[in-house]
Amino acid sequence: LSTLDFLGYLLNSKGNPDDTEGNISTAIQHNNYFPPSYTPDVIKNLVIFYRHGIMHSFYPRQTTTKIYGIHKSDNKLLLESLVSEGHSIISLNVNVLSADFKLFIDKIYQEILSTSDTVILENILKGFKVIYSETLTTSPTTTTQTTIPYGVNAKK
Repeated sequence: LSTLDFLGYLLNSKGNPDDTEGNISTAIQHNNYFPPSYTPDVIKNLVIFYRHGIMHSFYPRQTTTKIYGIHKSDNKLLLESLVSEGHSIISLNVNVLSADFKLFIDKIYQEILSTSDTVILENILKGFKVIYSETLTTSPTTTTQTTIPYGVNAKK
């Protein structure tokens, strides 16, 4: 989810690195690369309970009426209603999220490779420059040395 947050920031021309919900929503909705099951309500729950909640702890999150958890399953539902010790839990199937995310990455990669739309590329570059303004350079560099195998000292 943190990677979706970052990618959504890069894809949004008005991206704000502090707008996690907006960034994740932008990434998930980009060119409909994610399945339609990622509705605005699902995205909001992903951000509130999973990006800012469970991912930072080992225990399920609980509101006054619902408990949220995570699990791995071969089922194809992103969010499943499970019963654990007599309690109903809304549980994120990380296998589904992972598979959907991998598909998104494949599609966005192909889009970047093949696009003639400079807007998306400019948005990505602008986003990197804002976050990494001190360290990001866009000028070409050359060197006579490429890589050094591990454990070998470079000749000086």
